Amino acid sequence: MTLPDLVQRTAEKILLDYCQKRTQSCAFIGVQFATEGDCITLLGQTGCHHPAGAGELRPVARFCYNSSLGQWTLHYPGPDSSWPFYLNVTPSLDLNKLLHCVDQDPLGVFWS
Repeated sequence: MTLPDLVQRTAEKILLDYCQKRTQSCAFIGVQFATEGDCITLLGQTGCHHPAGAGELRPVARFCYNSSLGQWTLHYPGPDSSWPFYLNVTPSLDLNKLLHCVDQDPLGVFWS
């Protein structure tokens, strides 16, 4: 299933702004996103001080849209390319709320 056009354009605008603000951090030198079906994956480009090596793009978080509820869910990169549901925040109509949770990363599953 694909994202509804208006939902996708709104999400992309929010994520473009987010990525521009978060382009420099201690381990990540760039942040971007990719849309696939009804999910958007946030990707971080590692810097020279990251154990994975410089320049590697690695998944940071995934936001999946449930069109019947009009809500986003947050998922973290799990083992074997899985995307477990992040239980510390409920599904939300507001993508910014989920991005805030990714920034806070209290469990260390996104940016570590």
